[in-house]
Amino acid sequence: MPRPENTTVIQGNYFTIHSMMIFEELWATLSWLIRHRWA
Repeated sequence: MPRPENTTVIQGNYFTIHSMMIFEELWATLSWLIRHRWA
């Protein structure tokens, strides 16, 4: 049975990585739209 603080850290890291992945996808889509709109 892991200690609660360890699972909290793991969940925090997973949430950070997940939100960063979402942000990168959004940024890639935005930059693609901007390039094609004002090309």
